[in-house]
Amino acid sequence: MNPSRILRPLIQQLALQRRALKQAQKHTKPRKRKENRLPSKSTSVDVRDTTKIECPEILDFALDGERSARFFSELDRALYGRAPRVIVDHRPLKSLSPSAALVLIAHLYRAHRRRPDLGLFVQLPVATEAKDLLGMIGYYRYFKESIEWTSPTDSQRYYLEHRRGEQVIPEHAEALCSHLQLQGRLSSAKLYAALIEGMGNAIEWGYDKKESGYRWWWLLGYRDAQTGEMAYSFYDQGVGIPVSIRVKLLDFLPFVRPSGSDLIETAVVEGRYSRTKQRGRGTGLPTLLDFVEEGSDGELLIFSNESRCIFHHGKPVRKDDFSMGLRGTLISWNFRP
Repeated sequence: MNPSRILRPLIQQLALQRRALKQAQKHTKPRKRKENRLPSKSTSVDVRDTTKIECPEILDFALDGERSARFFSELDRALYGRAPRVIVDHRPLKSLSPSAALVLIAHLYRAHRRRPDLGLFVQLPVATEAKDLLGMIGYYRYFKESIEWTSPTDSQRYYLEHRRGEQVIPEHAEALCSHLQLQGRLSSAKLYAALIEGMGNAIEWGYDKKESGYRWWWLLGYRDAQTGEMAYSFYDQGVGIPVSIRVKLLDFLPFVRPSGSDLIETAVVEGRYSRTKQRGRGTGLPTLLDFVEEGSDGELLIFSNESRCIFHHGKPVRKDDFSMGLRGTLISWNFRP
């Protein structure tokens, strides 16, 4: 007898049983979830896709210059990191200067230009004064969420909402001079000329030639109806005064090379570091210093790169050179009649 005739039916029967077993397992075995599947629209964003940056208690370049500069360095790392969402936590903030608030706006705007899809979210300050200051200068509009904030009706400090530009805009300089209501206490023409020169310097010399497509300046001001104080802040994110000013040959020799704060002081006191040879240029910073000296109290603060100079009425200039710097140059001027 041929053995294959006996084995063939057995093999066919085993194959049928194996097929039936696979069919049963297919209907009873749970489906394996794909780990690489993209989340649906209703799925919440993974916490690993979010970077949170916390403000310090004091954000003021006069009171705590180096810590304030360090915060903006950390903020830039968060804004230009890999995370698609950034939360800026302002809750610890207790003391905030208008000039630091202007720098906040400039850094967020730059990030929006470089990363249009970045999700920016905010946690408001607990301190009412800091929260209202940010609102009155137009800070909250740079966040994608709607901010529940109501402008105060009893404030004695009137802010000019921040302005920006990548060219000289006389209308913005006129708006600030008008907002401050100088009323003969200071020369409106001189302040206007200083503002125009600041805009021109930021665009012409403030930025490195490689910074194509981004040459912005920032401006805001306020007046206080109760004290008569007036102030304005101007900021650019360029290379900084110690780099951009024209320095004499002796300044580059190691044994006489001045520090960054020395260069700023000379530019303010003497005004001799104009890179143009045009008549009347290089007078903007000395004009602001003259305004400080004309009042009973006031100050001029310049923070550029790692260097800070504070010119205070009736006091010697305060000069500092820090280990942590700020991108560009911040000019903050206060006049108290």
